[in-house]
Amino acid sequence: MLKEGENYFRNITLDDFRSVQEGSLYSVFVEGADISSNRLYEFGFITEHPHGPYVKIDTKQRKTFLESGTEQQAQDSLIDLVNKVRHRTGGYFEVHPFYGAVYGTKLTTVSPDFLTDLKGSDERLSMIIYLTNNGLDFDSRLTHEYQAIGTSFNVPSAQSERYLEYLRGTHGGNPNQKNRDQAIANGLQEGWGKEFEKFNGGKIRRAMRISPKNVVDLMGSMRNVGIVNTKVSRLFLK
Repeated sequence: MLKEGENYFRNITLDDFRSVQEGSLYSVFVEGADISSNRLYEFGFITEHPHGPYVKIDTKQRKTFLESGTEQQAQDSLIDLVNKVRHRTGGYFEVHPFYGAVYGTKLTTVSPDFLTDLKGSDERLSMIIYLTNNGLDFDSRLTHEYQAIGTSFNVPSAQSERYLEYLRGTHGGNPNQKNRDQAIANGLQEGWGKEFEKFNGGKIRRAMRISPKNVVDLMGSMRNVGIVNTKVSRLFLK
């Protein structure tokens, strides 16, 4: 049982988490293992962010997942898993301007060789699903503004203030607006566009609302695709 008056908990059951009042939830992180590969994953559910609520799925550290296979196998397994999550949650994948859909990868096709020399053993592979229904509409005015600001500037300066105003303009809109604009500014629009279409094309169901009940139900359904031994590793309340 959760103690009243506390706002941070570790290692509790999903049944205990289900009793949390919806309006008090800030974020929750659930650990689980893929029974077929024995790979461990963390599923993060964040309710508040300038770009809206999102789900973030992480692998364990690189030194751990390389013990049971290659980087390509770890990446392919993550993509397969997160596609199964998105089939249930709806929403749109974040596509980083350089990494693409898999943050931390050394195998990106958007910007080949991006940070491939920095193979830290403590890095993880991550994917984010923004729980929005506004994932395809981009604001061309913001894109033009980003190009006008440029990719580098001094801080503080008029350009840096202009950039902060640009960032404020992206809040509440398409979560991939800044990623797309940055990719275009760096001449990566073709690779980024292909990655975006690969992961966000096709029919997408309406986005799930993050609540204790919905998270518990989702993790229960993931047992059907081999995710077992689930537990709440961290819980943050407002």
